[in-house]
Amino acid sequence: MTGGFKFQLKSKRLQYEILIKRKITRITGESAKGKSELVRALEDAGNLYAKIDIQCDYECYVLNNNLFKEIVRSNINRARNETASHGSAGFAEKLRSLLKQYDNILFFADESFSMACSDEFSLFCKFTDSFFVLINRSGLPNLPYSYTDIYNIKTSGKFHWIEPVYNQENFNVFRESATIITEDSNSGFEFFNRFYSCVKPAGGKSNIIQLLENVTGTVVIVADGAAFGSEIEILTEKIAKMQDVVLLFLPESFEYLLLSSGLFKNTEVQKKIKEPVSQVSGLFFSWEQFFTYVIKKYTERYPCCYSKHKLNKCYLEDCCFREVSVCCLSRMTDKKEAVLGKYLEMGDCPRLNIF
Repeated sequence: MTGGFKFQLKSKRLQYEILIKRKITRITGESAKGKSELVRALEDAGNLYAKIDIQCDYECYVLNNNLFKEIVRSNINRARNETASHGSAGFAEKLRSLLKQYDNILFFADESFSMACSDEFSLFCKFTDSFFVLINRSGLPNLPYSYTDIYNIKTSGKFHWIEPVYNQENFNVFRESATIITEDSNSGFEFFNRFYSCVKPAGGKSNIIQLLENVTGTVVIVADGAAFGSEIEILTEKIAKMQDVVLLFLPESFEYLLLSSGLFKNTEVQKKIKEPVSQVSGLFFSWEQFFTYVIKKYTERYPCCYSKHKLNKCYLEDCCFREVSVCCLSRMTDKKEAVLGKYLEMGDCPRLNIF
């Protein structure tokens, strides 16, 4: 199951249209805007007298607490019990086999679904090849969803559609003369630390705000946009209250930065990542996982093989033209320019209006 498909619901009183791009779509916003009404209409769709028409490439189901508790009992708990002595790999394999019955479904859940923040629901999302529309005003910290797929419902008469809450262009800004905070302490941090003098690793996206409180002056926060949805609201609220200039540099992931850079110029891999919406299956928990898979798979037989935990020197140092005759990377001497060149052209950007 891949994204890029439309969901449409029509009745005498209502008409909804949503373009589903990624595994997790979150709909937020004020009350009385039609969020819960969408789920109620879906629940009524089985009633022939309701005359509700649903158009979608996939089956559509509403998740409620009772249904999901049964899924947990008969699948997740069963997998735990049957693989207690087999380790995490055995549990993952068993759970995936049990949850295949829920593949190729577009699930909806509104705010009455109280298990959206549970570990069990995170496992259910991770191990099903299905997509989810979650109507929820909280951050859902247990799920890796993109800040670009947080939406408000807009209405005009009976027509309902969704619009993104955050302007993507406002969150891909980089200023060289700044303190840089990186989400991770691994490969992404290693890259920026190599080329910039003041780089601080947060050691996880949930630690960024705490670290930000101890930094003054202009700051650029670098994080994986593909999984930053749970943090974006509280972070932008924090930034709006600060006197210092804080810019957000949120590419899909560090792996995406590398894959879309001059290092992989004119290679098949760039064609593969050009339209991820139609390529990333529901078995990838987020696009960040997909891009990590692609770069690892593409480089695994070469000296430039990629590791998320320790960055290969091929992505930091001048290319070894004489030492290696076969390499999948374009030969570059300036790795900083190759990866960040198109972003550095922005120069000194003014403080952004983030709302």
